[in-house]
Amino acid sequence: MCSCAAARRPRRTTCCGRWPSSHCSRCRSHLPGCPPGSYGFRSRVKPVPSNSTPAPPPPNAVATHGVAPRAVPVPGTAAPVRSFAPVGIPRPTLSAVSAALAVVYAAGVLLLLARLAVERFALRRFTRASRQVTDPAWRRLLDDASDSIAGNGRVIRLLQSDRDVMPLTFGTLAPVVVLPASADEWTEDRRRAVLLHELAHTVRADCLIQRLTACACALYWPHPGVWYAARHLRAERELACDDRVIAAGARARDYAGHLLEIAPAFRAAPAPAS
Repeated sequence: MCSCAAARRPRRTTCCGRWPSSHCSRCRSHLPGCPPGSYGFRSRVKPVPSNSTPAPPPPNAVATHGVAPRAVPVPGTAAPVRSFAPVGIPRPTLSAVSAALAVVYAAGVLLLLARLAVERFALRRFTRASRQVTDPAWRRLLDDASDSIAGNGRVIRLLQSDRDVMPLTFGTLAPVVVLPASADEWTEDRRRAVLLHELAHTVRADCLIQRLTACACALYWPHPGVWYAARHLRAERELACDDRVIAAGARARDYAGHLLEIAPAFRAAPAPAS
């Protein structure tokens, strides 16, 4: 009975109240049928697990010998999401940039060389459409101009186009001079001045120089100085021919008047020199 009374007493008691309980517990150890140590105060503090105790593996882990357990995905569960570091856009390498520049350069060279081939083909068609000049007055002026400028007795073909184009000269080994369709209306002084100017191109080999200049522009087209030099060379070429005309006996004032009247009246033709 002392044991039952002690069990019904509240747990939180005073010192005076705890003495009968301790006394009854001592007495209960001497009573028959009561196991020793079956009654006492319970501790409310739970034991803290040690950090050295390994955590239990997940229920879906597969254990292998010598290998850490690996989680096996269970059907119906979401797969773990992996985080990837942001990958930047790869920069073009030096070799790729060099290859691109080489392609652009080759395309420019081929385009300019193709333009030279087209101009050559157009010049041949233009020559075939022109007729041979057989007028004795023109032939006499041509011989006089050739003796004044060239002085080497080369045979020069004189053609007349069916269109009003700028007078031009082409050909290095076999020079050809082409006159516009309205050249028959010119005065003798203008005819002689035009022939002297065109024959000066043949003496200076301007057709060959212009071909070489065009090839240099095609090979070095990215350089702006090449185009500037070619434009300056073309202007100096015309001035040099004008000086030869004046040196051959033409009056400078009359010759300048002929140039001012001829240049605006005719259009340029596909020719190396004019």
